Amino acid sequence: MIEIIYLIRLLVSFLLGFLVGYEREQQDKPCGMRTIIFITLGATLTVILTFKLDILKDLNNSFDAVRAIAYYLVAIGFVGGGIINRKKDI
Repeated sequence: MIEIIYLIRLLVSFLLGFLVGYEREQQDKPCGMRTIIFITLGATLTVILTFKLDILKDLNNSFDAVRAIAYYLVAIGFVGGGIINRKKDI
C-alpha cells in the first residue's frame, strides 16, 4: 500500500513538472519541459528516499534527512546558474 502512495506522488510530481515545463516552452524560456520534469521527479525521489532512510536512523546515527534534502537544493541552484549562464551567451 505504501508503494502505491509513492507511485501516486511520483505521478503527481511528473504531471506538475509537465505542466510547468510546457508553459515555459510555450513562452520560449530556457529550461523546458524535460528539465523541469527531471527536477520535480528528482526532488520527489530525494524526499521519498530521505524519509525511507530516516527510518533506518536508529541503526546508523550519522544520517540526517534535512542535510540530504539541502544537498538537492544546492544541485538545483547549479542548474539555475547554468540556465542564467546559457541565457547570457545567446
